[in-house]
Amino acid sequence: MSPYIPRDPVRKDDRILARGVFCILLALFSLTFNGMPEEPRGEADFQVTRALATGSGWALKDLPQAGSGEEESSGLEAQFREGAGDWAGRWFVRGGPGHALLGVPFYWIGRGVGSWVPGLEERHNQQGYYGVTSDDYLAHLAVAWRGPLLTALTALLLVLAARRLRVERAHAWFAAFAYGLSTFAWAQSRTGPDDVQATFLLFLSFHLLLRIRARLTRLEYPGAGDVAALGLAIAMTLLTRLDTLPAVLVICAATEVILTRGYGVLRDAPWGPERDGGLPGRAAAIVVVFPVLLGMVILLWIEHTKSGSWTLPRPENLAPPAQWPAALAGLLISPGMGLVWMAPMVLLVPFGIARTRRRGERLLERVLVGVFVATLLSAVSTRAWHGDWSYGPRLLLPALPFLWLAVALGLRQAQSLPAGRGVVLGLLMMGVLVQLPGVLVSAPTHLDLAHQAAPGKWPDGEWERMRASEGGPLPYLHWEAGFAAPWAHWRILRHRSAGLGEEFDAGVLYGVGGQAPLRPSSPALEGFRHLAWVDLRRRLGGTPWAILAALGCVVVLGIHLTSKGLVDRGR
Repeated sequence: MSPYIPRDPVRKDDRILARGVFCILLALFSLTFNGMPEEPRGEADFQVTRALATGSGWALKDLPQAGSGEEESSGLEAQFREGAGDWAGRWFVRGGPGHALLGVPFYWIGRGVGSWVPGLEERHNQQGYYGVTSDDYLAHLAVAWRGPLLTALTALLLVLAARRLRVERAHAWFAAFAYGLSTFAWAQSRTGPDDVQATFLLFLSFHLLLRIRARLTRLEYPGAGDVAALGLAIAMTLLTRLDTLPAVLVICAATEVILTRGYGVLRDAPWGPERDGGLPGRAAAIVVVFPVLLGMVILLWIEHTKSGSWTLPRPENLAPPAQWPAALAGLLISPGMGLVWMAPMVLLVPFGIARTRRRGERLLERVLVGVFVATLLSAVSTRAWHGDWSYGPRLLLPALPFLWLAVALGLRQAQSLPAGRGVVLGLLMMGVLVQLPGVLVSAPTHLDLAHQAAPGKWPDGEWERMRASEGGPLPYLHWEAGFAAPWAHWRILRHRSAGLGEEFDAGVLYGVGGQAPLRPSSPALEGFRHLAWVDLRRRLGGTPWAILAALGCVVVLGIHLTSKGLVDRGR
């Protein structure tokens, strides 16, 4: 190879290191994930997946079984009936069909494993989930396990993408672990919402684009597999969550620039590079565009089936531009869910952007900034910018791995500053301390108790007026320091760890006096029952030790691979 042609920066050790990070984080996320849905939306997603897996198509003939009473069932019924058009008596998926489609293999695996332990499935069917009728226990767990799996895979891609951008191996490893342990991605992985899947697919698209760019830089034609996977990943991102369209357009624009410039260099190369199984320029463009167009056709067909319209659905609950500044501030700095609190190492992003500028990689800078701005604008333009009953700015999750790639790029410069290493480690530890209560105490538990205590903070009907407002009461809770999620979660965790039961003093918890003790409104919100292995042991009498032992083996394997990958055999 000519010395003027750069080598591929991703080597065997880097792939081993990425697998080690994946194993460790997968075991940790699996240990803390929530097998059963925490809210009606999660059960609705499962029911749509089951309908598709069992051949019922994209629609449900029956209402979801799970819910927490008549009120939630009515809410689910309204959710599926809305927009059903002439299809009376049927309930259609309102989220992205890609989320249900990718969940089908997990459902089949769960059903298959469930057939090996019929006694466990029978106990779950008879008892239900704390008073709520439910079935397909292991299928629920398998579908929800997408959250830990896809979040760990995102961290794996983060290592490889950082190395492809020539980030130091140790910094790529550090950034990937920081992504998994010190950001709200950990809390979001617990329930496997469509945000987790959209995040993985969007970042996978960018990772594949970097692979294609690396081949073009080495004067090689891109492989057909990478190009086809890029188009499929973009299409599945849109099918999973349509409101990722602005960020997807940024990736598409970068794809057009990279393919145009790269194939131009190949065309002008004096020795005429051989294709060696790669695709010519026009064929590569078709392979990328075709899956995206097919995905758009599927979206239009589903919308036509639901409402009779051949246009893409308009975003729901759009907020007027006058409300955008308040939503922007809430997403970035509010005490209860601000990005700077829920992912403190994001403060290192400017160092990464500065490094890309010094390298002259303006396209990379524009992609990182463009995806974040596009995701932020998509989030602030909706009244539900807070992401409903979730931990952290859920709607910003698709941009988080891109921000963390900038963190990886900026670690070298940040650590070179006076006391830089201490600052970096301090931000890391702060992030970990913020995430631990978010996974050990479920967000619905905190918000349930906060709603009970709120009338004492806002008396004389003020709280009822807040609940009746267009944006709902959650923004007020997120901005009130006494109700801020990370610290309220810590107080709940401290109470439970001390063995004080499930009755909480409103004054101790939220600084509100003169009220009766607070208690979770549902048994499912008590203690640590939201953790899948705890629920298995306490509710169904199962034995989680085999699962825990298997997770321990995965951790040992991950430590071995990580230590092996960190051995510096040349950069």
